Amino acid sequence: MVAGRIEWQTRLIRYWREAISSSLIALIWHDVRRVAVALRKRPQKGNASMAIHRSVYREYKLDLERFGPGWMVVIYPPDSAVALADMPSTLDPSRRDAMLSEARAIVDGELDKKI
Repeated sequence: MVAGRIEWQTRLIRYWREAISSSLIALIWHDVRRVAVALRKRPQKGNASMAIHRSVYREYKLDLERFGPGWMVVIYPPDSAVALADMPSTLDPSRRDAMLSEARAIVDGELDKKI
């Protein structure tokens, strides 16, 4: 009777350990993907760039890139190789200029936070 109870408890502990670890792995993986997007590095000199259009607005670098059929703007603060986490994007190919305008608004908001 005691041996059966210990075996049952062992199975229950093993089940919960696997369930919890798979949930934690899913949460960690979600965070890793989110952080990887936020920490996108600029291409090194000499490497091919994904940017279609590169511009500077109030010392922030704005890289316009293809995003599926649409556009995405990656925003880099001055003297930084790490992009901001906020990257405007759209799947509509006709909204290229709207994405650049939205990126400029994000830069203005970032500068307003610093004041």
